[in-house]
Amino acid sequence: MNTPTKEDRKKPVSFSQWFLKVIRHYEEKGVEFDRIKSGLVKIQLPGHPAILRTFDDFEREYLSKFSL
Repeated sequence: MNTPTKEDRKKPVSFSQWFLKVIRHYEEKGVEFDRIKSGLVKIQLPGHPAILRTFDDFEREYLSKFSL
């Protein structure tokens, strides 16, 4: 999803803040997100098949980007 800048890495945000920022960023680009059940998110990119991601997937991405 979003690649943080060096400045972002210096000042990591909480997972919740990061998650909302990422969702809002991609919604502005026309991507739709639906929480379809506890811990599972459906992501629909315009003109592409829907994909499913778990909140654990997002958390792993967050941890890898901020190296916490």
